[in-house]
Amino acid sequence: MRQKKNRKKKKNRKIRILTGVVLGVGLAGALFFNVFKIRNIQVAGNTRYTKDEIKEMVADDKWMKNTVLLTTFHSKVDMSDIPFMNSVEFTFVSYDTICIQVNEKKVVGYVEYEGQKVYFDKNGIVLECVDEEQETPAEGESSDGTASDGTSADGSLTSEPLASESVSSDGTASESSTSDGALSADTIKSARVTTTDFQPTLSDVPLVTGLTFDYVTVNEQLPVEKPAVFRTMLALTRMTEKYNITPDSVEFNENSEIILHYYDTVRILLGTDTALEEKMTRVAAILPSLSGLSGELNMEDYKDGDSSFVFSKDV
Repeated sequence: MRQKKNRKKKKNRKIRILTGVVLGVGLAGALFFNVFKIRNIQVAGNTRYTKDEIKEMVADDKWMKNTVLLTTFHSKVDMSDIPFMNSVEFTFVSYDTICIQVNEKKVVGYVEYEGQKVYFDKNGIVLECVDEEQETPAEGESSDGTASDGTSADGSLTSEPLASESVSSDGTASESSTSDGALSADTIKSARVTTTDFQPTLSDVPLVTGLTFDYVTVNEQLPVEKPAVFRTMLALTRMTEKYNITPDSVEFNENSEIILHYYDTVRILLGTDTALEEKMTRVAAILPSLSGLSGELNMEDYKDGDSSFVFSKDV
């Protein structure tokens, strides 16, 4: 009888211990999920989409509940199905806060082709094709296809009489004296149009004219005659971003010489891509003094140390 009671006591003790363990684990789990619940989300590295859009992109992720679990087991997510996105990475900030680090595809320019804007990266790889109707037409373009900066719709310069003055890199000016960018193409291959609830900001991406190609294929390089032009575009992009002087458009003429368009009325003739960094340093210094003017700044014959250049006014 006594042995039976002892066995019963032992059994009850085991049940109480097990119950205590279960309750303890449950309480610890509840505490863990409550304490480390995601309440604050930071976003970094985004330029194409707003912070709210980035948050919305990942809102349905099943891991977006707990800071520890998310950053430990699901720290990186492929987002390449969204235009101009590569991936996002989640990092732990505090017990209830995470940071979404956005990794975007680097866009250096776009070309216009058959009613679409074709965006490409530093290697000339086509990233996206966007219908022009989805974006606001460029300012300064008239209904006949001629832009107010003296260029035609294909990017070539129109003939205008010019009056000249000399402009130095300190912004002073004094009186003195003194292309074809058509796009050729036939068909688009595998060009997918951006269809998404999220609209990327692309106003800082310059139009590139003067490139000749026959077709466009997403995820492949633009089939231009001189692929070296993409290295030039990358170098230009680095310099214009450094000095915050992104042009409205970049034109390459038949000799692969560079013409930058600013303010809808100013054309900067850089010539070839030799000494490009030095030239762009001078452009950054001179450009503010050209606001409100109309004409060409000639830097084609730049030599090391030059600080004064001829600006030919449109007449």
